[in-house]
Amino acid sequence: MFINQLNITDILKKYKRGCSAYHPRTMIKILFYGYLSNIYSCDKITQTLNENICFMYLLDYTTADFKIINNLSKILKESVKTLFSKIIKLFVE
Repeated sequence: MFINQLNITDILKKYKRGCSAYHPRTMIKILFYGYLSNIYSCDKITQTLNENICFMYLLDYTTADFKIINNLSKILKESVKTLFSKIIKLFVE
């Protein structure tokens, strides 16, 4: 996946280790897939993680609660445009 090729060192510095069992890359995949599926609400993404097999696959068939999704969403708020532009560059290459 393209997310694995992104440099996310800025996000890793902001991401609190120990507060979540999920790697930031995994959570970025979930948020981006939600955005690409026109799901922007953390509540809706959390609900979809329990209902949609594609979302479940991204999270290795486990679940994440609203707090985890919401915290990452706040961390990514500043980085989303940069990450999306990096993904587009990877698509072009």
